[in-house]
Amino acid sequence: MGFFQSIFQPHREDKGCKPASIDSRPKESSVTSSPVSSRPQSPNSVHSSSIPKSQHPHNTPRFQINSDGSHSHHLSFHPSRISLNGLTNFLGRNPSKPFHLPLLGDKKMSPDEVREERAAVDATLNRIASSSCLAQKWGTCHEVIGKGAFGIVRVAHKTDPSSPGGKNEQLYAVKEFRKRSSETTKDYVKRLTSEFCISSSLHQRNVIETLDLVPLSETSLVYCQVMEYCGGGDLFNLIYDTSHGLETAETYCFFKQLVRGIQYIHSMGIAHRDIKPENLILTSTGCLKITDFGNAECFRATTLKNDEQGEHECTVYYYSKGLCGSEPYIAPEEFEKKEYDPRCVDVWSAAVTFMAMKTSNHMWNMAKKDDENFERYLKFRRLLDEERGLDVFEGLEIGAKRLMYRMLDPNPNKRITIDEVAKSDWFSGITCCQQP
Repeated sequence: MGFFQSIFQPHREDKGCKPASIDSRPKESSVTSSPVSSRPQSPNSVHSSSIPKSQHPHNTPRFQINSDGSHSHHLSFHPSRISLNGLTNFLGRNPSKPFHLPLLGDKKMSPDEVREERAAVDATLNRIASSSCLAQKWGTCHEVIGKGAFGIVRVAHKTDPSSPGGKNEQLYAVKEFRKRSSETTKDYVKRLTSEFCISSSLHQRNVIETLDLVPLSETSLVYCQVMEYCGGGDLFNLIYDTSHGLETAETYCFFKQLVRGIQYIHSMGIAHRDIKPENLILTSTGCLKITDFGNAECFRATTLKNDEQGEHECTVYYYSKGLCGSEPYIAPEEFEKKEYDPRCVDVWSAAVTFMAMKTSNHMWNMAKKDDENFERYLKFRRLLDEERGLDVFEGLEIGAKRLMYRMLDPNPNKRITIDEVAKSDWFSGITCCQQP
């Protein structure tokens, strides 16, 4: 039996890897347990009157294949369930009741300390100091669309005064950064500026556009990252609403956009390190955008080198260390407490995301040998090497199976790169409704 033939003819004695249910909760860990395993609550904290009329659901199907073979997406706005930071309705707290008191242990800062902190942010970003705050530049915040341990995400409404009656308004997503109780000013400024510097340098259709980093108000200790607003929710909630996975063509379209986004990010010398459905935002017409660069790292830099040939530019590559992200999407090499190539991590999590879209299930809770489902997956790969059959990718077409097999190689040194994914024959044949 040929190598790939064995994938498509499973043994009857072993049904293969049983996916981790979308309703199952991963074990406790120092990293985030993915909300795909714990469906969020949906309190009616935002009334329909606050939703732009153009965003209301219609009778049009969510995904529609047209007679000419093309397709279209019609995604609606669910403000209480969108998550730009992967932490929608954190611990079931009601987003309509934001915190008004400082957290226990928070330190109050004097006006001079606030000015010093803002000066440090401006100096790090190499920009001219300004007294402008969020409302002055980007409008007034209303709906809460995401909630995390140290901040929330709101929708800012900026009215166009030149429009008749001031009815036209521009919407922005605003992610608030709150200082942690044990965090020094230096560490807080570093956290703020690191994510902003990375995300604001990226300009591509499948990456969220980051516009500004400003104080919430003239006296507030909270900083706000302003981003483009997307009215289609996040991919997690789309998967949540299906019991057997997204439509095949729908999955393929989103996957192609995801790979394009990762390919661009990697070309810029950046690895995301937290690819998952919660961090993939959608427009109402189905344009996918990667967001939340809090765990992103630069893996490539250009430096000057002096040697016998004189001074010349040299490209240096850096490896990453440590766990980050949500358990089901973390690559196995991250659990080994060694340095790893962060680009390989993005390829792995993109494949896990693809399988989540296709099946509405996780393949495993964690990619560790003590996880029963992951051990079965490793057994599946061993049996393939022995020319025997055991198909954990049942239901996928041949090209998709081959690509998933290569993207989910437990050995990062053998794992396919994102450029190789984009160049594969099967991937090239995917129909995508969005332009590159």
